[in-house]
Amino acid sequence: MKLEIIRHHQQITQKHPLLFVHGMWHAAWCWQPHFMPYFANLGFDTYALSLRNHGKSGRNKAIWRVRIREYVEDVRQAVESIEGDPIIVGHSMGGFITQKYLERYQPPGAILLASVPPYGIMGPTLKVLRKFPFSFIKANLTVNLHNIVAHSDAAMELLFSESLPKDLAKKYQNQLQNEAYLGYLDMMVFDLPKTKKIKNPNMLVIGAENDKVISPKDIEKTAKTYKTTFKIIPNIAHDIMLDTNWEDAARTMANWLSKNS
Repeated sequence: MKLEIIRHHQQITQKHPLLFVHGMWHAAWCWQPHFMPYFANLGFDTYALSLRNHGKSGRNKAIWRVRIREYVEDVRQAVESIEGDPIIVGHSMGGFITQKYLERYQPPGAILLASVPPYGIMGPTLKVLRKFPFSFIKANLTVNLHNIVAHSDAAMELLFSESLPKDLAKKYQNQLQNEAYLGYLDMMVFDLPKTKKIKNPNMLVIGAENDKVISPKDIEKTAKTYKTTFKIIPNIAHDIMLDTNWEDAARTMANWLSKNS
């Protein structure tokens, strides 16, 4: 599979590269405004992957038919293409994919950002259904999950803080795209992480105080599942890497990386 992998680096001083894995509706572009230059400036060789059917990556079938296991394969392919052993940073669905990757592989570290919890996405799904019932029903009837975030009000409510300038929110929303419907069902029930296969992960779990999708309680439960530490970033929403308080999350990650990589 031909995959879009964006690289950003300056003077590399850190042992392990970072591989960023995006969440639903996004692609590699979401890491470019803030996180990639921030960590490149700290000496990391940074890479951002666009999963298949996202961004400029290849498409071997309609996106609604793509499964989570195929996204895991994309991460494996990206890891093997990178010189060095990367630490994986997964956001939302990307965090779920990272957990599935950890069932079979042992990277030197993993950071989950506003990640879908190991028990799946049923809770967030019910939140979206209650808040945006017509968009949710349309998305399911058409097998097109983009309908959930196609309206700017929904995208703003689910992904961003009110403090994010409206022009930036609109710019980001315009770059959102359709997502894998079968992959979404995998996150609901069909392919949940087999947590007993994930042995002693070197992991940091980060959540957002104002997240309307993945609650701080979900973040805490994820960390407890993997017997690791977690941090809730104040004054930030679900799209941690794009929101106004992104730098607090980046600093938290950098502090953890300085001690765990």
